Amino acid sequence: MIADREDLIRQRAYHLWDQDGRPAGMDQEYWYRAEREISLTDAERLSPPMEGPGAPGLTTPEPLDDAEEAEPVPEVTRLKTRRRN
Repeated sequence: MIADREDLIRQRAYHLWDQDGRPAGMDQEYWYRAEREISLTDAERLSPPMEGPGAPGLTTPEPLDDAEEAEPVPEVTRLKTRRRN
């Protein structure tokens, strides 16, 4: 599996390098860039969707029929702070 990932990175790095006109002496830069892209792709593929139908733990709240049913919002009070001398 690690060899497969390295092969993907190698192919992507080569593609990026070739696309940029094959500049000399930048092999590590293209390797790291390809590695980041592959890692981001893996993370997106493995992470659950954050929005939309079927998203884990997310539900749409029911609308209130009347504003009177809403819970009152507590007032914000300012805390007194002591001044240091």
